[in-house]
Amino acid sequence: MSRKKHTERWALEADPPLPDNVRYSVVRAQGTRGQSLHDVVFPDGRQGLCTLPPRFRNVLWVKRGHYLLVDLSEGEQRDNKIDGEIAFVLRPEQVRYIKKHGCWPTAFTTESTERTGSKEEEEEEEEDSDDDLFVNTNRRQQASDDDEASDEESD
Repeated sequence: MSRKKHTERWALEADPPLPDNVRYSVVRAQGTRGQSLHDVVFPDGRQGLCTLPPRFRNVLWVKRGHYLLVDLSEGEQRDNKIDGEIAFVLRPEQVRYIKKHGCWPTAFTTESTERTGSKEEEEEEEEDSDDDLFVNTNRRQQASDDDEASDEESD
């Protein structure tokens, strides 16, 4: 297997080290600045920059709102504005693993429960309406059976 496949398998299947806020910290991605730099928010509310190491580029993708495990010791060794290096892009299974060990930051716990509550409400609303379904404008619209039935009743 190639190096890319090994890296991808390792990132998806390995259990991340538990954050201790000395070397590793859980952060939330705010966005990207380009050149593998990502804006992040730490549990204490401060914002910073983290870099994605070359071994993860074109293998893992960081989106706004993803939780990341950042190696803070890498940022201390540098003389620039970068606070750390992304060690893991946390997947839901890895988030559960960290929560199970009681190392998840409380600042992110309240946000995640608020998000899940609002998602449940949105899903209930989405189930009721079919108005937002994609309509292909490149094809002729076929008459539905309801229209034909109403035409027959009027005759």
